[in-house]
Amino acid sequence: MVTCTLDNGTVISIINPLTPNAFTAPELASQATIAAYLIVVSLTIIIWDILHNLQDEYKLLFKEKIRLPTIVYFMSRIGSLAYATVNIVFLSVPVDNCAQLELVGLVLYVITTSTTALLFYLHVCAVYNNHYFVRIIFALTWLGVVRGSITIIEGVTGTHLGPTQFCLNIIAHEYIVASAIAGLVNDTTMFAAITYKFGKANSASQAKNGPSTGITRFFSGDALPAFSKAMLQNSQVYYL
Repeated sequence: MVTCTLDNGTVISIINPLTPNAFTAPELASQATIAAYLIVVSLTIIIWDILHNLQDEYKLLFKEKIRLPTIVYFMSRIGSLAYATVNIVFLSVPVDNCAQLELVGLVLYVITTSTTALLFYLHVCAVYNNHYFVRIIFALTWLGVVRGSITIIEGVTGTHLGPTQFCLNIIAHEYIVASAIAGLVNDTTMFAAITYKFGKANSASQAKNGPSTGITRFFSGDALPAFSKAMLQNSQVYYL
């Protein structure tokens, strides 16, 4: 058993100093463990999704003309995979420089968040046939996502966990909440716009069945053409 002084000045006795989480408060150790599990689950889902859609993505990359949406899509996919991988390393592997590794992860976070939100922006623009007003309004909300995600780089850093080589996140500034707020506002407004557009068309198609039926099926898209219904449902999945 050894004694150790925490960052807040508290002196504690450590039964097993070889355990990295022994150098943090119990609640922080629990949060770090849960975060590591969630990242592993996320990476597993990403890898499964890539393998599941590998054939379609191969065709998209090598059989179709490369356009902006294709580039953004693959940047989002690669960014998500790299971000999850870096986070697993950060939370579970001893490293020499936690701050640099955290910076790499945060840059990947900005890339992933921005490109994924850009895909949704391209989606809503397509739904409204690139209407000028729609493009301007949602370009501003997308830029808010980009700026909000950049606050993460400025507001979070990494440090070693006690005397070990394992890493721990340190929140330096509370304004990083802007990232979550900007993302929520952007996704909610875009989803509402897409739902309104398709819901209005769906209600019109259901008018012969009476207003109540149209309202009931406003979000289902049952009366829409297959492609439009797929776009509506894809937006619902993204938002959830």
